Amino acid sequence: MRYALLIISLLFLYSCTTGQELISSGKIQKGLSKQDMRSKFMSSTLGEDPFLPEGGRLYFSDTKTEIVYPSSKSYFYVFTNVFKPMKCGNWACDLGNGYYDSWHVSIPAARKYIDETYGNKKKTVTKKKENVLPKISQPKSSDKIDKLQKLINKFENGDMSREEFNKQKKELLQN
Repeated sequence: MRYALLIISLLFLYSCTTGQELISSGKIQKGLSKQDMRSKFMSSTLGEDPFLPEGGRLYFSDTKTEIVYPSSKSYFYVFTNVFKPMKCGNWACDLGNGYYDSWHVSIPAARKYIDETYGNKKKTVTKKKENVLPKISQPKSSDKIDKLQKLINKFENGDMSREEFNKQKKELLQN
């Protein structure tokens, strides 16, 4: 029993990577397949893993794009060239296909990006974006993480609306 608790404790401590840490470290790069990106989240906390059934997904057949997000709704990941979208059952997910393109802090921001980038195919001149990794500052203390967890708990308990949650989350992450 003692060894089981030790193993569980070690697994819990090891599984504490966040989406922010993965993005900041450069491990998540444009062009990764869903399967490759899934392997990057194997060491993340359960709430940060967008490839679990508890998360969410939105598929847009007209642009062959998909937004995949974790249950924490901390980041919204856009995939392109999706001909087979992700489907989840109670215990596991079929990842489908597609390639990682970008991350966003809300569904409206991700949809706007998709609309602007892939929605209007009539444009003939497009500027190629440089492959620059986003700069995300790390929390200076555990206070920020604690505040974010309290905010998530308030939202999950129904003590605040989605709009208020997103507003406070954005303010907290920008500070």
